[in-house]
Amino acid sequence: MNRETAMMMSRKMKILFVLAVIYAVASALTRNFNSDKTLLEFAAGIVGNVCNIAYGIILILMEKGCRRYWRAGMTLLVSAEIMLLTDIFADTPMFDNLPAAAFAAAVAFGALIVMLYATYSEYKAHSEVMTELGSPLAKKWITLWSYTITGYVLMFFAGVMLMGYILFFALILTAVSGIMLLVTSIVRFVYLYKTMKALENYGKDVRE
Repeated sequence: MNRETAMMMSRKMKILFVLAVIYAVASALTRNFNSDKTLLEFAAGIVGNVCNIAYGIILILMEKGCRRYWRAGMTLLVSAEIMLLTDIFADTPMFDNLPAAAFAAAVAFGALIVMLYATYSEYKAHSEVMTELGSPLAKKWITLWSYTITGYVLMFFAGVMLMGYILFFALILTAVSGIMLLVTSIVRFVYLYKTMKALENYGKDVRE
């Protein structure tokens, strides 16, 4: 990797970091499971979706550093668009009947699968870039993905147990998966920052 590419990647990574922080704050403000949402929660939802779309675009622009970024960005854009449309129509009368609501839930689940693939592609791309730089962050990104997908799998099984009225184990799995996903989201910020600095330092070293 030459200096220009490393510095470009570092600048784009800084934007990803900022977008990730804004998205996390917006998501925290929209954690309302009631149908009635305040103006602040509605605005936060819009900001979150915009950040998600912008994040995907930035990933695509990082394709020069690693081809896998293009795949990550495109799949993230697809999932973001589906989730945005689902959010827009979720509270409309057309989803008051059970079949329509079930269809919306299936679409949302599909969007989640696409989003997870986008996350995997992004982490894998970060890992490949850090491998090229000889950074120990390469393995850490893969480990982070392992914990992230484990958290989502546990959450899925918690939902299955909840539908089967196995409440005790459902609560345990929900707590464990929630803690895992919270920790991985925090660690992700740290790794994004460290990856940005590694690229920046590499670009400076090559120039010198």
